[in-house]
Amino acid sequence: MSSRRGFVASVAAGVTVTLAGCTGGDDDSAETTTRATATAVASTGFQWNTPGGSDYSPDGGPSVTFDDPNGVTVAGALWYGSSSCDRIALADVALDAGTLRVRVVATSVRDEPAVCTDDLAAADYRATVTLDGGLPERVAVTEVPARGDARTHTATPD
Repeated sequence: MSSRRGFVASVAAGVTVTLAGCTGGDDDSAETTTRATATAVASTGFQWNTPGGSDYSPDGGPSVTFDDPNGVTVAGALWYGSSSCDRIALADVALDAGTLRVRVVATSVRDEPAVCTDDLAAADYRATVTLDGGLPERVAVTEVPARGDARTHTATPD
């Protein structure tokens, strides 16, 4: 039995020595950085500008900026309808499975009976979202204009 124990001990020692070189650190190895992931929406802000000089096109997609450590800014333009009776609103902000969902819509503020201009106006908007825990893995912005189909644009942090 002692020869069997000696054999097992020598094999175990050899395996340990062999693995020791594989588990140690290497100065040339690449470091990986981990980013904290958002856990909840802490606060939101929204503003829109009346028609005039626009920095964005309502026919293009919004700009999404990730503001470390825990903020997201969405800026764009949207066709919203009558310049006298309609507006742009932040309809919904939600964090779902790592994706921040932002929904911007054209909506009416008409009091009945209303006399409204018969135009289709566009204006810039800016939504800010502060999150608990870090940045989201992805942002999905859905824009719902007064006329036409809703469009969803996505962005991820660098």
